[in-house]
Amino acid sequence: MSNSDESNSPGKWTGMPSPIEQAKLQSQLLKSLLNENAKSLLGKVAFIQEYLAVVVGISYVLLQTMH
Repeated sequence: MSNSDESNSPGKWTGMPSPIEQAKLQSQLLKSLLNENAKSLLGKVAFIQEYLAVVVGISYVLLQTMH
């Protein structure tokens, strides 16, 4: 929220005029941040996928040996 430019009265606050416009701006910002950091994020996602695959594999083997 920001102080309204239209009113010089202190204490009068207004937000973004349109929630739809706010969502569009947030979407543009998110896309920009994701594009700027794509390589770093993809590396982290790949690491997490590999880690989870190992954990699931180990869990499966442990469950099989318990029966």
